Amino acid sequence: MMAACRGELSLAEAAALIGEEKKVLDARERKLTVLNDELWRVLKDRVKRIELGNNELRSIAPLTSCTHITSIIAPNNQISELPDFSRLTELRLLDVRANCLRSLRFARDGAPPSLVSLIAAKNQIHHVRDVRKFAAS
Repeated sequence: MMAACRGELSLAEAAALIGEEKKVLDARERKLTVLNDELWRVLKDRVKRIELGNNELRSIAPLTSCTHITSIIAPNNQISELPDFSRLTELRLLDVRANCLRSLRFARDGAPPSLVSLIAAKNQIHHVRDVRKFAAS
């Protein structure tokens, strides 16, 4: 198996971090800078909850292939924009607090219909779009 580059999570490391019954990938505080597209295509059916807090991630776009995910917890990173999460029909919790978001909008088709909790405090948000469903809650 190919070794992961510094700042990446290898498939072997990810497999070791996943609680088999819980389907949780806990990759907090691992100094991650990038999420490998290939890794997430392999893990997409095995993971329900992903914990990526306290890393150095600039993007969480590869997670859009994890269509069965229910929770993405990614506070204290360097995420600057939200990808198109519309295909994540089971996503209920998105925690992106304390990142570098300047705009709170979901690319293309908007927020996933199942999303009930969006935590985006401690960002420098100046523009909000596609969060109408949260205003009426």
